[in-house]
Amino acid sequence: MSQLDAALRRLLDVIVALTGLVLLSPVLLGIAFGVRLTSPGPILYRSRRVGKDGRPFSLLKFRTMVADADRIGPGITIEQDPRITPFGRWLRAHRLDELPQLWNVLVGEMSLVGPRPEDPRYVAHYSLEQRRVLEARPGITGPAQITFRNEPERLRHAADPEADYLREIMPAKLALDLAYLQRRTVWSDLGLLFNTLRIYAGNRLLVLLDLISLSVSYVFAFAIRFDNVMFFDQLALYWPVLFPLLAIKLLVFEQLGLYRRLWRYASVRELLAVVWAVLLSSTLGGLLILLLWVWPTPTFVTGFPRSVIAIDAMLTLLLVGGIRFAARWRQEVRAWPTPLGREPPIRRRALIVGAGEAGVMAAREMVRNPNLGYQLLGFLDDDPDKQGLHIHGVPVVGPLADLPHWAARLRADQVLIAMPTAPGSVVRRVVELARNAGLEVRTLPGYEEVIRGQVSVQQAREVRLEDLLRRPPTPMDLEGVAAYLTGAVVLVTGAGGSIGSEICRQVARFGPEQLLLLDHAENSLYQIEMELRQEFPALCLAPVVGSIRDSTKLEWVVSRYHPQVLFHAAAYKHVPLMEGSEDEAVLNNIVGTRHLIRAAEAGRVDRLVFISSDKAVEPVSVMGSTKRVGELLVQHAARRSGRSYVVVRFGNVLGSRGSVVPLFQAQIAAGGPVTVTHPEATRYFMTIPEAVRLVLQAAALGQGGEVFVLDMGQPLRIYDLACDLIRLHGLEPESDIPIIFTGLRPGERLHETLYTAAERVQPTGHPGIQVATEEPPIPAEELDLVVDELEQLAGQRRLSELRDLLAWVVFRQQVARQEKDS
Repeated sequence: MSQLDAALRRLLDVIVALTGLVLLSPVLLGIAFGVRLTSPGPILYRSRRVGKDGRPFSLLKFRTMVADADRIGPGITIEQDPRITPFGRWLRAHRLDELPQLWNVLVGEMSLVGPRPEDPRYVAHYSLEQRRVLEARPGITGPAQITFRNEPERLRHAADPEADYLREIMPAKLALDLAYLQRRTVWSDLGLLFNTLRIYAGNRLLVLLDLISLSVSYVFAFAIRFDNVMFFDQLALYWPVLFPLLAIKLLVFEQLGLYRRLWRYASVRELLAVVWAVLLSSTLGGLLILLLWVWPTPTFVTGFPRSVIAIDAMLTLLLVGGIRFAARWRQEVRAWPTPLGREPPIRRRALIVGAGEAGVMAAREMVRNPNLGYQLLGFLDDDPDKQGLHIHGVPVVGPLADLPHWAARLRADQVLIAMPTAPGSVVRRVVELARNAGLEVRTLPGYEEVIRGQVSVQQAREVRLEDLLRRPPTPMDLEGVAAYLTGAVVLVTGAGGSIGSEICRQVARFGPEQLLLLDHAENSLYQIEMELRQEFPALCLAPVVGSIRDSTKLEWVVSRYHPQVLFHAAAYKHVPLMEGSEDEAVLNNIVGTRHLIRAAEAGRVDRLVFISSDKAVEPVSVMGSTKRVGELLVQHAARRSGRSYVVVRFGNVLGSRGSVVPLFQAQIAAGGPVTVTHPEATRYFMTIPEAVRLVLQAAALGQGGEVFVLDMGQPLRIYDLACDLIRLHGLEPESDIPIIFTGLRPGERLHETLYTAAERVQPTGHPGIQVATEEPPIPAEELDLVVDELEQLAGQRRLSELRDLLAWVVFRQQVARQEKDS
């Protein structure tokens, strides 16, 4: 059987190579003329390669590089290699330089499909196992040639391309070729040939198929219109009309983009494009026939049967559209077989909650890919117009309230929540219903992850606390934000922190000219740098290790990089910890902020955004007092400079370092108890991505000196938060995990607020952002003197006096407001 298979492969090689050389001889002559015309030197390039059984041979190619390129550069060719001629680059892009290898195939040195022919220098590095590839003739195409067709791109940034090739690429190629040889048949070779044509010819094959389809539709239009006798007479009379019709239709198809679409993902939009192209081309063809028909002298279309035009249009739509949508049909029905030697995946019987866009995408993925291990039973959705209908063959069985009923009736064991924009109350309701029914609950990514393009069943995860607190997404003026970020140099302080790193992620999506990452913690800075380089490889990044307490470093950074936008997120934020470290809080949060503002003013930074906290409102803690002084410094700088320096104030963010959520999770993992300060303590909460989106939006709204306050929704009881986290772990509060109350810690309040009593709250035109307006209660000159004294006391570690002066600043603001009111 193997000998017969080898004989069939050799017969295929000879037939295809001989036919190709004969039919393509005009093309070969044209390319040869182009090589000789554009670059002095020989037309063909002969490269020494190792063939079957280790025998060397000369591999033929059209020369694509300058003459003697081997002697003036490395043996490995990388992308944008200066030795490649312009005409040679075009030949390589279409793989036309490899056409002479058909002669290698014809004389038996190569095969159409086989392992990649390698240079003798690199064959010397083969292991004994790898040398098994030499048992077969090398091929023009093969699995290694297809997979590594972008090899020059992979080596573009390599310091030593040849070493990287030997270490990484060559072993991977050989592994592919060895695996291919183990299961090689004539049919697998045919499949690789067609795959190669699909890759390199692409939609250009459609032109040939359209020529055949249009010719067939024209002939069949006459066959349908006339009987067997008249058919041949009429077709013989009007066959020349086919050629102008072909030209018109192909030209219209090209202009309307029918050869520039990926048809395996075709949708209604593509169907309408085909219909419009066929109707337009048939109409133009009909107008041409009509024009020649009424010409003063008889032409070859005189008397042309008009009904043939309509029949031809219908047949053209059927054939042209059918060929294109066959690719989509193949994509829809293609099975995803389980790899040999592996058991089929366990099928989870799932219900999808939400029959919207996300639910439909999830269902499509489940149906197409059985290896995901889902058996989709139905949808649940509160929209009455969807109930009773089928999506991808799966029924919408009822509303969300019927979840327990349908779970029992259909014997479901998992619920998948596919509502990325649903509020947290709806998610909480689904979770409670599913848990009561004894079902596992998973959810697709939320809105913040959806806008990053992460919607997939394979990203389905357990329900998190932020899902239960999820609020309806607020709109974002992308044009307004892009207007000040795109093409700008942006500096982020505290870039390795929770807020700062998310600012970097979101700013990067707007395409800044350069993104500067400033942080004193090298590990955090390294992590966000590596993440950004992987996700945004084209982004110009400049990580800077430094502290905002170093005024000369800040001045150097601003003068060297000239940032136009500055997000100041560097701060000590842990309230109880700062109660015993007043000096560090002042030096970092107040003095460091003043250093940054002075550097920004000296460097003419156009826009500065100071990240503040609800703890700065009528502060009772050291941290809150330092953030309040920072707000005042920014407001005075905005008045002084006339630039867009603004404050953005918001409450707690979920998952930030030092927040209660990681603490609760660690306590639950340890078996409890969970510690809560007070049964009635409340806090405002928001997810980090949502807070940062609103920060970017607020910055776009700022004119200078505003204190923007984010809409944090309703405050939540910390006790309720702890209970939700315990239940998300499949446990019950008090019975499984005890909760104990420890009392408020130093600097903490029972309830936080977002505005002072004296601030006037006004809308901004954005539903998630308000502005608090109040004249700074302390004049700029007096504030500078206070900050000077705070810096001196902090440097001398006179903590008691430092705390007294911070309290005086808060008291001074209250007195100033009272004087103003009176």
